[in-house]
Amino acid sequence: MSQPKDINAWQKKAEAAEKTVNILKHKVIELYNAGAQSVIHRQMEKARQRDEENRRKREIMEVRNQELKKYSETLEQQVESRTETIKTILNHVTFGFLVVDRNMVIHDEYTRSCQTLFGQTKLGGLTIVQALKMNKRAAEHYGLCMDQVFEDIMPSTVTLSQMPERFEINGRILRCEPSIIRKNGKVDRILYTISDISQLEAAQREAQTNRILVGILRRREGFQEYMTEVKEQIHQALGLAQAKNQETVRRILHTIKGNAASWGLVDIASVVHGIEDEHTITKAHVQQVEEAFRSFINTHAQIIGFEYEGLHEVNFEVSSTQIERLKTLISDLPGNQASRLQTWTAVVLQKPASLLLGPTEEFVAKLSHRLGKDVRFVTKGLDTLVDVDTMRGVLQGVMHLIRNSIDHGIEEEGMRGSKNATGRIEFTIDCKDNHYQVIVKDDGRGIDVGKLKKKAVALGLKTQQEIDRMSPQEQLELIFLDGLSSADTTTEISGRGVGMSSILAAVRRVHGRFHIESRFGEGSTMRLEVPVPESLRVPLKDVA
Repeated sequence: MSQPKDINAWQKKAEAAEKTVNILKHKVIELYNAGAQSVIHRQMEKARQRDEENRRKREIMEVRNQELKKYSETLEQQVESRTETIKTILNHVTFGFLVVDRNMVIHDEYTRSCQTLFGQTKLGGLTIVQALKMNKRAAEHYGLCMDQVFEDIMPSTVTLSQMPERFEINGRILRCEPSIIRKNGKVDRILYTISDISQLEAAQREAQTNRILVGILRRREGFQEYMTEVKEQIHQALGLAQAKNQETVRRILHTIKGNAASWGLVDIASVVHGIEDEHTITKAHVQQVEEAFRSFINTHAQIIGFEYEGLHEVNFEVSSTQIERLKTLISDLPGNQASRLQTWTAVVLQKPASLLLGPTEEFVAKLSHRLGKDVRFVTKGLDTLVDVDTMRGVLQGVMHLIRNSIDHGIEEEGMRGSKNATGRIEFTIDCKDNHYQVIVKDDGRGIDVGKLKKKAVALGLKTQQEIDRMSPQEQLELIFLDGLSSADTTTEISGRGVGMSSILAAVRRVHGRFHIESRFGEGSTMRLEVPVPESLRVPLKDVA
């Protein structure tokens, strides 16, 4: 009886479970078919959209990858083509390009033209000083300049400007222009642009020589007088060098240098300047100067009209030997007749001061421009007739005074205070009271006597006790001491301390006087007085 009850119970449970499954099934279908608001529907839709988006992205990436591949291939071809073009250009330019590191070592990559310019097949690994074949002194200076560039303390324009750019190597003249390559703001390397300027300099020298020759031809007689004096000075210097009289030799050479520059003979002046740096000036050094003059004169003899060896025979329309013989014949004549002829001869042999002085106007203009100074140069009495033998050395020495006025006297632009911005230098020569008077006056800074006194003591030329016992005028005249200069540095223009003593010696040789007046900040006046020779003091009567 109990078994049927159990079956019925299980049957009821099974029916209830089936109903529950159907309810759940209907509920799931209802949820799925609930439309856009269904959570499952929304989730499934988002998943479908993500799949679709990913598919599109994959397609786009695939297309882009294909495009990038094609672009990369094209770019490589363009780079290769352009690189080849650049290499072709760089390998055929006449300029050279190379890179140097901090140790001055040249990198392996440089233009092929560098091999031609430097005359070497391999430059990589060499230092720039080796490639340019610098001597020890030049190499040390260049190394110091390089250190300043890489230290990068001062502006690059300043440090680069201190590096020499002109070099002579293998018969070529090279210009090596450095420029800085930076990395992360620091100096990393230096790029050099190398050019052969041999032909350019040759053309410039030829043009300069032509200008010099034109200037000489305009004052041919004056140049002849100048060269006659130079030849005598060289003859004197040769004897003094052999006798080891260094002070006088240096004075003579300094005068020769200054006057050579005034005639535009800058190459000869440069030769003399180099010799002045020698500790001892020998006979061979003086001969080197003479050979420089001889070479210039004889090279251009057809234009100038005389040769170096024949200078002593062409001072006048008759030779100097004939003039001397004429003087001897006159001296043999009796009394008053001889005196009158001596006076006549002296008068005939006089020449205008301008011929002995040289091209002063051109010299002042060039030197003022070189020093960046605005100078007005005024001359008076250039047509004054002077005795050549008496005044030749004096007037040629006067170029020192004019040069000093420009270099030391006239202030730089913006430093003249309330004075006229244009500096003024006056040169005057006249003859009165049986004296030739030469004045060089400037409105520059004047002579700093305090500096002169300190330098004289520092150089051991005078003791402080000797300085203290001197009058103000004697202290001013310290400027005549050999080796003492008011200049702070030595240049090709001035500053060796022998120029003023040279002029003083020239004036004293002809029994003249040299007087200086100077007010610091206002200017200086140099006054030279030279007696007229006795032969020119006799009044001329009945002399045509």
